[in-house]
Amino acid sequence: MDLAIVHPTVVLRVLVADGAALANEGLIAMLADLDGISVFGCAQEPAKVLALIQSVRPDVVVLDLQLPGEKGVQLIRHIKVEWPGLIVMVLSHYGLTPIREGCLKAGADYFFEKSTELASLVETLETMLRSKQS
Repeated sequence: MDLAIVHPTVVLRVLVADGAALANEGLIAMLADLDGISVFGCAQEPAKVLALIQSVRPDVVVLDLQLPGEKGVQLIRHIKVEWPGLIVMVLSHYGLTPIREGCLKAGADYFFEKSTELASLVETLETMLRSKQS
């Protein structure tokens, strides 16, 4: 008799951080439709992002580059120094090459332009989830 290997439900823990409440709500609603991916927090300010990372310990932070009070690149550097294994996915309205390159150089793992690459963000999360399951 062949026994199939059954993987337990793997949850990719995601923290959403966007300066606009409506953007957070939309992103959370979009991610809620994905099996195995759970949003474990939401923040609009850098201090709350850092506090939630400390307490929730997500696998991924989806980070708006334009949070109030701190430059996005500085926040990316801070996150990667404190939690080097945390995946940082940057979302921005500004997909210009220098901005994209600056974020990646600061330690972001991925960069997506809000207006054209949300589907790529979702595909990347789904790929990450599949790799955790295997």
